Amino acid sequence: MYKDARNNVWIGTSNGLYKKSDGKQAVLISDKCRFVNAISEDKNKNILVGTEKEGLYVVKPQQEKNTYVILNLRLKVRDYQSFSVQSICISRNGDVYVGTKEGCIYFIDNNTRQISEISGKFGITDNGFVNIIEDNSGFLWISTIKKIIRFNTTTHVATCFSEVDGMKVKSFYKDAVAKTNSGIILFGGNNGVSAFNPANLAVKSKVNKQVTITDILVQKQINFRR
Repeated sequence: MYKDARNNVWIGTSNGLYKKSDGKQAVLISDKCRFVNAISEDKNKNILVGTEKEGLYVVKPQQEKNTYVILNLRLKVRDYQSFSVQSICISRNGDVYVGTKEGCIYFIDNNTRQISEISGKFGITDNGFVNIIEDNSGFLWISTIKKIIRFNTTTHVATCFSEVDGMKVKSFYKDAVAKTNSGIILFGGNNGVSAFNPANLAVKSKVNKQVTITDILVQKQINFRR
């Protein structure tokens, strides 16, 4: 369920998308948006609906009351299309980040509305992304099944945190995420809840390693030796 800026409650089910206004019964908005996993609202008051089998839908309200145009956005990398949307995050500037079970993160630019896949480009790779949330400084915190990733949307640097960093939760659950008024982020999993304040978290510095070429072999013959 999701409550929008107009106090409407959107309810996603396996049979379709419903909307409940104050004092009224829930009404079916679309039977196309089935097996709903995530619902959010963008800066233009459009409702974004992530589904398990049909990808991402945009529900655009029209001037006529209770009338909507529903579009299915193609989340595609080369010839491969992602259909299982697990999470949707609207950033403070209106950009949209979509995480899929297939292990892709899609970025929808708020100004151009262009869609691009960023997980492979910026090294955010995993088997599947279950939650995305923005902290008070504008960083994205992304949970996968086994780890948490901090993503800097400005520098495009990703930092991973897992059991080796002292996290007690070994497996994270979908929709088990929240941010408190003080900025503390909570991720739920198999061993309880992992809670932290991003402002006080020491992020591992990136180590630059020097690569040295010592030999070059062509057809098993050394053509170069340092």
